[in-house]
Amino acid sequence: GSEVRKAMLALDKNGGSSTLRLILSHPRFGSLDNDPAFRAMYALHTKLANHKDVGAVVSLPLLMKESKRSHWITKFLSWDKMLDILSGDSHQNVASRFMTRDRRHALFILRMKESGHNKPKAEIIKSIEEIVNKYGFKIDHKGGPYALQARLAILVKSSLYQSLLWLLISFSVVAILVSRSMISSFAMILSIVLIALGTLGAICFTGAAIDVISSPAIIVCLLLAMDIMIRVVVAIRESNLEEQFNPVIS
Repeated sequence: GSEVRKAMLALDKNGGSSTLRLILSHPRFGSLDNDPAFRAMYALHTKLANHKDVGAVVSLPLLMKESKRSHWITKFLSWDKMLDILSGDSHQNVASRFMTRDRRHALFILRMKESGHNKPKAEIIKSIEEIVNKYGFKIDHKGGPYALQARLAILVKSSLYQSLLWLLISFSVVAILVSRSMISSFAMILSIVLIALGTLGAICFTGAAIDVISSPAIIVCLLLAMDIMIRVVVAIRESNLEEQFNPVIS
């Protein structure tokens, strides 16, 4: 592979290469500036960090744990007091970047692994959502490149299937009008369906990725096949007409 690919794979193996951001809240705790909420968030942080498709997790509980290790006196401070200190100018408002002002929503930043799995990103995000719900939290918002790629993959898949469906319907109508024969029309439609199934089957078998560039390319290839097939049928019809009228003319 290229140097860029090698660098991305190395980055992916050491902490993940794509970011997934989660905004969480806890319906039962409400405010997250208390010790029970901190313990629940740290347990969730540990569980997410051990997920096989997650390279690293950055969250407020992790920052709080590291802060408590920095000085012995911090071990005697409560969760909300530590939040007040870390939200101050002396610490560059680091806590306020991971929690809203009303302290009811917290930010979790996940570095996701792109290699080493064959599952769609949407399924991986769903498994992460199940873990979050299991610990009593609720995902209010999710974003980042990883979530965007998962959503884009769903849209590309849906667009490809819808385009193929309408393309086959339109071609069926054109085939009937051009061939003026049910047998010829059925043969044309069956041929295009087999070409489409063969193309998609080959893509699935080889595991090739379908993106916003390759998806329209599949449709264009089918359109070219349809165009050639229609031209062949029209040429055959004209040839048959010439054979029928030549004896009459002569």
